[in-house]
Amino acid sequence: MTPDYRDLIGQLDSGEYETGMSHNLATLEAVVGGTELVLQAPFDFDPRKSYWHRPERRFYVQYFANRFRRWPKGEAGDVLADFALTASRFVDALRSSGRIEYFGVNYDEVGGVSVVLNPLRAALADFPKVAGWSELRTKADQSASAAQSLRLFLDNVESEGFDEVSKGLQPSMRWFSFLGVQSIEEAKTRQAFFYAYSNAISATNSYRHGGSQVLGPMIGNTATGIFIDAIREWRDGRSLQDVPLMAMGRGHHTPINVSEYNPVRELWGHLNLADEPFYNNRVESYRDEGESAQKATARIGKATKQWLAQHPQTVSQLSEQFLTRLGKAKRSSPRPFAFARRYDDKGRTTDPFDVELEKRLKAAARDRFAGRSDLDRASMLLHLAMDSLMYGASKAGRTARQVSDISETHSEPGKGVELLEQGRRVWLFSPGSGANHWSEDKENKTASIGWSVLDDLSNFESRDSILEALQESEDSDAKPSNQAHVCWQFSHEIEVGDTIVARRGRSVILGIGQVTKAYYHDAEVENYSHLIDVDWQWDGSYTIRDKNTLPIKTLVDGSARTALWREVRQEIFDGGDPGNDVQPDEVPPYSISDAMADLFYENDFVVRAKELLVRKKNLILQGPPGVGKTFFAQRLAYLLMGEQANDRLEIVQFHQAYTYEHFVRGFVPKENGGFGVRNGTLYKLAETAKADPENAYVLIIDEINRGNLSKIFGETMMLIEADKRDQKWAVQLGYGDDAEGFYLPENLHVIGTMNTADRSLALVDYALRRRFVFMHLAPGFEHPHFREHLADLPTEMIARIRSSMSNLNKMIAEDLDLGGGFEIGHSYYCEVMENMDMKRMKS
Repeated sequence: MTPDYRDLIGQLDSGEYETGMSHNLATLEAVVGGTELVLQAPFDFDPRKSYWHRPERRFYVQYFANRFRRWPKGEAGDVLADFALTASRFVDALRSSGRIEYFGVNYDEVGGVSVVLNPLRAALADFPKVAGWSELRTKADQSASAAQSLRLFLDNVESEGFDEVSKGLQPSMRWFSFLGVQSIEEAKTRQAFFYAYSNAISATNSYRHGGSQVLGPMIGNTATGIFIDAIREWRDGRSLQDVPLMAMGRGHHTPINVSEYNPVRELWGHLNLADEPFYNNRVESYRDEGESAQKATARIGKATKQWLAQHPQTVSQLSEQFLTRLGKAKRSSPRPFAFARRYDDKGRTTDPFDVELEKRLKAAARDRFAGRSDLDRASMLLHLAMDSLMYGASKAGRTARQVSDISETHSEPGKGVELLEQGRRVWLFSPGSGANHWSEDKENKTASIGWSVLDDLSNFESRDSILEALQESEDSDAKPSNQAHVCWQFSHEIEVGDTIVARRGRSVILGIGQVTKAYYHDAEVENYSHLIDVDWQWDGSYTIRDKNTLPIKTLVDGSARTALWREVRQEIFDGGDPGNDVQPDEVPPYSISDAMADLFYENDFVVRAKELLVRKKNLILQGPPGVGKTFFAQRLAYLLMGEQANDRLEIVQFHQAYTYEHFVRGFVPKENGGFGVRNGTLYKLAETAKADPENAYVLIIDEINRGNLSKIFGETMMLIEADKRDQKWAVQLGYGDDAEGFYLPENLHVIGTMNTADRSLALVDYALRRRFVFMHLAPGFEHPHFREHLADLPTEMIARIRSSMSNLNKMIAEDLDLGGGFEIGHSYYCEVMENMDMKRMKS
């Protein structure tokens, strides 16, 4: 499909999408101008060698990124520059003198971050006095001296770890400029480079709208020379196939090809905009069936040039219009592309050095564009128009469709059912602490959140900018990243037509509705001033079947919880009526997304557990009390089955009185006297599984080590082996007479749980051990999902819980009389959070 160029020009002239065009031109200016400046004065900086792997420098950068998020005005700015230069030389001297030798990021291998930074702590006693320090003191840091301020931040690093105190890439990059320099002028030269570099590779819309999550770690771990070489080749017309971007992410040991990432493709597109439009999902409407994205954009670019070549007068007009529009281009959001040292509330750079850098960037971009032909400039304008007009049209079209959907929802007899259909966005929402604001939201037909210290959230361009504002209003050491994420999603990601589900605690759903108006700010409201309008189509109190699994967080995207929404549709909207879409006996599907929503373990770990269970047939989950072994086992069973099929899942618990007769088969008393043979749990489940070979069956044995295993399993000890799941291995059982013998089918899997704090572990004999594969479940206090689980608590309390429990578990693990098997699991916090008095906790 080829665009209608006359229609494009007509809409462009109408000015309907002027804001989008202006923003796109400003983005193009930032990318091209930044690229030109970088290529004029390149600087090779390897973040791993020069920053990450040098803990003293990592401390330095994060101290300044935390304490000085804005460059102060006037003389204070000069004081800060001198302080930063002095501190940079100071930490580098520790390495050059041999006092700090460690090079790397795995601090545990040498005793922890405290051990690594001990020489820095000792040296701070001799840190020189900073003239004018009082000019730099802030409300959050009233330290009497620079040395004291540095020591306090060192305390934070040692207690919480670098990951907890680290800022994002942009605030950190601002201070890379001072690493290894010998003068203020040298630092300014580096600042100019990083300003240009940041604009060149991270100013695209794709990067700013979520792409930073995948490309940011690459920028932060890859030598600048690699990016510079790539953009030099791309600017000169080389393709991503000919010159792929080989970058390093956090945790990578070798470079990987990231050329197919959208931020990279869009960056390449900005540098080659004269030849083809940059690719993003808006180009999808122009793609022919079976056509790749690269071929589609190349085809459109060729068609654009051909059409323009046939209309020379239009070429001249568009070329002139491109330059005119470029001179007036402004971003639609208030903050600058690259973080300037200082800017005002309207996003204008105010520091003289920043103003000079911005002038240089704009001049470099315009010189580059002035050197292009009229045909190139006309082509660039049309390609930008495609993106702007498609974005505006798609947004308007989506809104119109959603409004239509809402009106249908009101008139249809099955009102509300389509809210939870697969493919729609569904948000889980907590209306205040303990749902104490639900009655107001329900009455006002709104969903509202607090954080009244923040003004209109739509003015913030990124999560980082919200985070920065939150930090400036609280203790500067706090890192309310969860709150920033919630505010960003609430104000920038929830759209008209999305479904929103109000909940209380971890088990109760209070209301279900559809968003009728996206985010707005009401300054007249005192506490809950951030709002969206919602048509609450159902309200009540429904307790979900799988209790205590809803996340304790103000807002979370719950779209992937397909099993939960099937249940809710059936129980709330369908009412169990067999004539509706979801039958009462229909089994909800279960995917890795469903499993990961409830677990404090990595995706790869869960997938590995499933793979081992499939291959070995028998798996034991072991770990200390409270790590959720049985909880994990149940979700692993659902994941293996691909659906929440409880009729194919059996759970038993072993204990000292549990016997072979309970588990396999045995004689039991009959009501009218005498004895009869009764089949046990394993036997019955095995026979059921044999009759249904297409589906997986799972037996969960809780506390498997508490029973007399040899006595309970008997001859089935042999049969559970993965290579003996066949009729040819059938045996005669101790009770009864089976003509063909008894065997276990291939589709029966066994998951055992084992408490490592239980001394009865010694009773688990080797015969059983070799038939099972073991996986260790560790406490999940460090996992991001645990932090999200506690998100309604104050940030300081979350950090205290995580650090305290991690430190306590470390002491337990190192104790010779206890060891890692006696650590404390995260489940203790999962159980109490639902009934916790948040108001009292926060006070």
